[in-house]
Amino acid sequence: MLTEQQFNTITACPLLSHVAGACLWKLVESVHVQHFAARQLIVREGDPGDDLYIVESGSVLVTSRDVRLALLEWPAPIGDLGIFADRPRTATAIAETDCTLLRIATPDLMDALRLTPEVWEGVALWFAEFAYAKAMDEKVRTHNLRSQLARLLLSRADPATGAVSLTQIELAEILAVRRSTIQRHLDAFRVAGLITRSGRVAILDHQGLEREGLL
Repeated sequence: MLTEQQFNTITACPLLSHVAGACLWKLVESVHVQHFAARQLIVREGDPGDDLYIVESGSVLVTSRDVRLALLEWPAPIGDLGIFADRPRTATAIAETDCTLLRIATPDLMDALRLTPEVWEGVALWFAEFAYAKAMDEKVRTHNLRSQLARLLLSRADPATGAVSLTQIELAEILAVRRSTIQRHLDAFRVAGLITRSGRVAILDHQGLEREGLL
């Protein structure tokens, strides 16, 4: 039997906020309460996405390839992408603090949602909002990275020749991104006439690159 707080956690979860009636009670019957100690693994990136978790208390750190993505608290869902896309986990979740999670197995979740087809509108809205937020976050990260790269190139350029002393691999390591990401931004700088890439990078337009670094 769930507590009132745990029941409220289900209805407050953004993914399930439109659930009601028979669907809601089916979910309540399917919930398993699990406790995790701080630093305990909850799900691992690449594992099958066969359960949905909802944070009932505590906080959960989400990472991908050792990059910190989010810190989730009540009443955030964990594992929603893998369940509905039928794909492996896209990230690793680790208990940041001692925490309690509500777990719903995929078959139980799908059975519940089929009871009230109109709740799929709420699920679709959740994913639309998630996709928009992710796109905006990516836009901000891309903008910040472009500025950081511009400043890094300026700081490592020879004052006389404009030649940059770092390789693309070294630039990627300093900025903690993939080399392909660095190449994409360098190509944009080259097309804008700010740098040349004959071998190593050399700055052609210091003022233009300085403006990029200030954006």
